[in-house]
This record gives sequence, C-alpha cells and structure tokens, in this order.
Amino acid sequence: GTTFTRSCTTPAPEGAFGVITSDPGLASTSHASTESACRAEDPAPPDLPTDLDGDPWEQPSFMGADQWIPGQATGGLEVSIEDGFTTVAVHHALRWRAQIQGRTTGSRWDFGDGRVVVNQPFVSHAWESPGTYEVTLTAFNDSYPDGVSATHTIQVVEQPVHYVSRSPLRPTPPFTSWETAAPNLQTAVNAATVPGSLVLVTNGIYDTGGASLPGDVVVNRVALTTPVVVRSVHGPEQTFIVGFGPVGDRRSVARMWVRTRY
Repeated sequence: GTTFTRSCTTPAPEGAFGVITSDPGLASTSHASTESACRAEDPAPPDLPTDLDGDPWEQPSFMGADQWIPGQATGGLEVSIEDGFTTVAVHHALRWRAQIQGRTTGSRWDFGDGRVVVNQPFVSHAWESPGTYEVTLTAFNDSYPDGVSATHTIQVVEQPVHYVSRSPLRPTPPFTSWETAAPNLQTAVNAATVPGSLVLVTNGIYDTGGASLPGDVVVNRVALTTPVVVRSVHGPEQTFIVGFGPVGDRRSVARMWVRTRY
C-alpha cells in the first residue's frame, strides 16, 4: 500500500506521482545544493509549513526537508569527513561520507589525484598509484562563498598479499610469503589490516580456525571483518572451506571460486 510522491528515486516506482530520477544534487545529507533538480511541480504538503531551517516553503517547493532560497543560506558551517582508514591498497575503492552542519549551498570533494566530485554527500574513490593523498571536503554557503574545508590524509600502497597454506614451513605474521604462510584462512584475514589486501590460498581443505562476527555467537570458518579479497590459487576444484553445521558433526563444504569482498 505504500506509494512514492514528490520524490527523487531511480528507477521510478510504478504509479508514482511527481517523481524524478535525476541526480538530486545534494550539498549535504540534509540540504539541497543550488544545482539540485529536486524542485517539485506542486505546492508543499500543508502539514509541512516550513523546511528544515524553519523557512516557509517557496513555490514551487523542493522535495525533501530542505529548499534553496537565494541569499538566505547564511550562518556557520561545520565540516568533517566520516572515515575509518588511513591506508588503502591501490585500485581499492573506499567509501566516504560528508558530515556538514549548517545551511549549505554546495560541496566539493577533492581526492588529491585530479578527481573532483561536487554535491555528493556519499562518494567512493580508488587511487591508481601509490602515494600520500589529501582528501579535502569543502562546503559553501552565502556567508562562506570561499568555503569551509576538512582534510583527511590517506596513504595508498601496493596491494599487500598474505598467504595461506595447509603446510607452511614457518608460519610468521603477517604471512607475506609461502614460506611464512598462515595455516588457516582466518589467521591470514586477521593479519590483512589494509583495505584491499589479498589473502591468497593454495590447494587444500581448510577446516580449522575461525571467528565470530560482532554480536554473533556463531563461529564462522572465515569471517571477513575488514574489506579484503580472498582468492584461491588454482580454483574451486583444488581449494575448499569446510565448516561444522549446527547439527552434530554435519559438515558444509564451500569451494573457493570467487573473490570475497567486505
């Protein structure tokens, strides 16, 4: 019984009224940019007399909780970047979220490698070359036409590789060679702290080790708690993950044939 009206979404739901599928052009998670396409064609609903900032709705109104009114986007701005990593492997995309407080008319991401993205509160980006990069988020409004910025430094490195073997010679963290390989997958996954790392597994049946995900009492044979790739060397016919099922000693077997990402 749910219907969409006066919304920006894609694809457009069947029977929806006043829906557009264009990029909403949001300056932040709460405010529309000056370039936003989210302008409705009909008056605002009567039970919403004002927008997020307490301003009476202009007509035609904007979709969502905010509208852009020329000259009225004033006041302070607080800008920060929501992140959790300081190091990443080349070609691995990290997700970023803009944290912007205040009336905002526009925002811009600069990833330090020549790529710039505007009016996108949620972005992802991967770097093609190792190095140190400055990720800068800048927000603008009528009081701060030159913008207020926040910066995050990210170190981009060649993809770390952590090895797994059923019969390693000298298992030694962080397991960066076949001679020092980990004896089970979970131990190697735990050592792979850089997003985008590769856990490379050679032939064998892997039926030891494991971990529980946060808040879960079930022990998984392999739990990916960081964004890494797990891949077998010689394909699914040679490498197996074996776990114990919930009843007795029933076993479940999974052939390793696909890269697994967090």
